[in-house]
Amino acid sequence: MDSLKETGKSTIRYTLTDSAGNITTKEVECRIVDTSDIQKEYDTYVRFISPKYYKKNGAYVSKENGGLEEHSIWKTDPEYAALLDKAMSNENAAYKKKCPCIRCEV
Repeated sequence: MDSLKETGKSTIRYTLTDSAGNITTKEVECRIVDTSDIQKEYDTYVRFISPKYYKKNGAYVSKENGGLEEHSIWKTDPEYAALLDKAMSNENAAYKKKCPCIRCEV
């Protein structure tokens, strides 16, 4: 390690001698670490999605119309997609039972 710009470790040794000639030595290990920000591939966020903005007539609703992003794990991973499909079908069934309006779009 040549400078504090590199990560690594270094040992610093302190040696003290008092007036009576007693010598005390202490070693301290100093670690230099990289604390710079981790760059993300893309921004992530948490959001709520209702059945209305999930799928319409079996097709995904576009991001522009309030749907999921193309690279969303809820679309790209079959296990996640199946779980979300199940949750949305449960939500649809519960919503239809509560809503007295025959014109509601779910």
